[in-house]
Amino acid sequence: MALDSAKTVGILFVDFKKAFDSVNLTILMCKIQGKGIAGEVYEWLKDYLTDRQQFTDLNGVYSSSQTVKYGVPQGSLLGPRLFKIYVDDLPDNVSEGWVYMFADNTIGHDIGDNIDVVTDKLNQMAGEIYEWCRKNKITAHIGKTEAIILSQQPFYGPVKPICFGDEQIKLVTTTHVIH
Repeated sequence: MALDSAKTVGILFVDFKKAFDSVNLTILMCKIQGKGIAGEVYEWLKDYLTDRQQFTDLNGVYSSSQTVKYGVPQGSLLGPRLFKIYVDDLPDNVSEGWVYMFADNTIGHDIGDNIDVVTDKLNQMAGEIYEWCRKNKITAHIGKTEAIILSQQPFYGPVKPICFGDEQIKLVTTTHVIH
């Protein structure tokens, strides 16, 4: 609809580096409390996530056990739900545009009258997501984080760079979205 009305659309695709393995458990437990989960359920979750051990088995040869300090259990029913609680407030920290999340995929988009306006909006969005990541101790995989600008308007100049912190995001013409 925006393209039909001669607007320009910018889309930001953010990939989190080792998303499920990077969850800070202290921050997660605070967010769980913030969702109103308390009492026995809170204590059970805390016990479930604290002092987990892991080891490697390679053809019957076992490594020593290591305490897991970060992350939610992958392959469990609870892991994706805990990750969702962890990232659920990210869209609230973006002041303009729209942010959609599915599992560890984050897509933000905004519209404007021209490419310059949209790149400014995407830069603001990327900056706000970067600050959220910094505060929540999770890292974006810059090599897999991309932006696309769609417009029916002719543009005769270099597109302003879109940055995530100090790093420039790759501007692409096509991408692949996993859903």
